[in-house]
Amino acid sequence: VDPELYELTTSKLEISTSSLKVTDAFARLMSTVEKTSTSTRKPKREEHLSEEAIKVIAGLPDLTFMHAKV
Repeated sequence: VDPELYELTTSKLEISTSSLKVTDAFARLMSTVEKTSTSTRKPKREEHLSEEAIKVIAGLPDLTFMHAKV
C-alpha cells in the first residue's frame, strides 16, 4: 500500500457528516488491505525456466481465483 495513501486514510481530519461516511468506508477498506496477504504462484515442476524467469514469476500475484464468465 502506498505510504501516502495509508497516511491519508489513518489521519484524523475535520470532515462534514456526508464525507464522513465515505471516509469510514475507505478506512474499513484500507484496514482489510493491511490484514490480507497475497500468495505467489509457484512454477509447475514440468516447466523448464531460467533462474531469472523463476524469480519474476515468483513475484507475480496468484490470480487462479479469477474465472471469466462467458
